[in-house]
Amino acid sequence: MSKSTSNWRDRAACAGTDPELFFPASESGLSQTQIWEAKQICHACPVQWTCLAWAVLHCMDEGIWGGSTASERRAMLGDPAALEQGMASVPRQQDGRGRQRA
Repeated sequence: MSKSTSNWRDRAACAGTDPELFFPASESGLSQTQIWEAKQICHACPVQWTCLAWAVLHCMDEGIWGGSTASERRAMLGDPAALEQGMASVPRQQDGRGRQRA
């Protein structure tokens, strides 16, 4: 693992969380609660965008990465408008002054 890869993972809000939370058995039924819980952690994460970009770049076809499910990431890749819409629906982190962080 490269230094830059480990760096963003070390800063992730999920660091120290049971990884099983981010790999639900399916994307429907009872797994919806698990997906929601995982996404709540992602939405509060300072490296959410880096994580999502990593997942897309590496074609991760399982799990919650950067606040998205595998089917959400496939939709983003298959349709540029879906990518824009998907990115817009994920809230960005804000600093203590209400400004969005990059």
